[in-house]
Amino acid sequence: MGLLTAAATSDIHTAFGTFTVDVFTISGSETVVLRTQDIPGKVDNVLCRIQSECISHVFGDDRWCDCADQIEGALRRIQEAGTGLLIYLRQEGMGLGLAGKLLRDSRDWRSYDIAAEILTNWGIKSVRLISINEHKIEGLRARGVEVEVDPWTEGRTILLGEHMKRTVDQVRRGEKRRPIGQIRRPRVLVLGDLNIDKHPSGHTAVGGTGFHAAKALEETSDFTPIIFGKVGQDANGDRIRKELREENIYSLVGIDGEKATGSVCITETSDLRAPFQYDWEKRNNANDYDPQNLEQAIELAGIGPGDYAYVSTYLFVQKFFQVAEIAKIMAILSATQCRLILDIVRKSFAWDVLRECEATSFDEDDLGQSLHETEIYAVVGEMGTFDFLNLVSGSGRPSQNDRNKIFKFFRAKYLICRYVTGRGRHQFVATSSGVVLGDSELTISDMNIGASDKATSIALRQIEQYEQMQQ
Repeated sequence: MGLLTAAATSDIHTAFGTFTVDVFTISGSETVVLRTQDIPGKVDNVLCRIQSECISHVFGDDRWCDCADQIEGALRRIQEAGTGLLIYLRQEGMGLGLAGKLLRDSRDWRSYDIAAEILTNWGIKSVRLISINEHKIEGLRARGVEVEVDPWTEGRTILLGEHMKRTVDQVRRGEKRRPIGQIRRPRVLVLGDLNIDKHPSGHTAVGGTGFHAAKALEETSDFTPIIFGKVGQDANGDRIRKELREENIYSLVGIDGEKATGSVCITETSDLRAPFQYDWEKRNNANDYDPQNLEQAIELAGIGPGDYAYVSTYLFVQKFFQVAEIAKIMAILSATQCRLILDIVRKSFAWDVLRECEATSFDEDDLGQSLHETEIYAVVGEMGTFDFLNLVSGSGRPSQNDRNKIFKFFRAKYLICRYVTGRGRHQFVATSSGVVLGDSELTISDMNIGASDKATSIALRQIEQYEQMQQ
């Protein structure tokens, strides 16, 4: 390595505040550093991101890479911490140059000697590295810099798709750590729609089953939700990603370059079983529950037997009730051996929805084929919906016979169901062995948008507590 020389220093104004920018030269190549003004000066536990050059993000091509998101996320973290630096190294294509990237060469020839040299020159002995790359971590340690990995995914959306294939392969080979590791609270992979909702009042907000279910799980403080979904490459998609980041929710999200982000018009009804009516474009929206993206999400989060996965029957809608496509997603989830929660949503089987999806019908036989030997940990639904599917008769409190039929059909361990009586709306929670864990009335305040998700989260907490007692 040649002599590292400081060439220029100035201040630069960014969307994340003002940083000092330093340019270093070595062997005719430039390295750029963005830092807060207290560096140099700090020597221990310095927040640091090392970013390698990437031409793809300059042209906004997020199919190849998520570098723009990585840089944005790192600068935001540094701004929030009030201290830190980002080192930008000129080593395109994993150190193989642009030609190596175009040829899709997966080898990693990058060196972090220059980064270590800069840190050492400034007297920095240890860093909190914003990275999951083992090669980067070991490269700094080999040059005498102590490294602690910073949990960089907190509140950050990880983009799935073509550009993430290399990272997934590196995770599988042990070259990178999983960006979402094990967490103290039980983790729930939430598969659901991500939409912009237009409410009866006229205002718009981020919504969809994925968002509302994750928010409800987060608010119970008993679970850590991880959203899996997809948005369009448009302003509404940007809005959703921004909201997920601000809500500090782990998210694994795909970007659809052709279809628009989901948009839903919501109106109120007088039906206690379904207090809201939802209308949306079924075919031209990004919520496609892509199986390749799902496999990436499962690998990046390491979803396994100790985790939950939540999916609603809006999956069926977005797969246009094609049994084979639904079964493919359920099989991917089953292969993880996680505890699968299936929410049977009344609206997803409405006649107008079936018609728009060009499905002539979808009955209990179709449902059974879609689930094809999938073991359900907990099934969630309205008694009226189970009645519609010919699994029970009536919409009142579930009898033992009703419960037995539901448990047998879904091969479920737990049942979370809501039912209507003359007095109002109730939620019933029971085990397949006949133990009733809860039977409570849902108040008028429990009938807002997202209220069913909150009720489900409370029921899951009851189930989690019951499981712990049994142990």
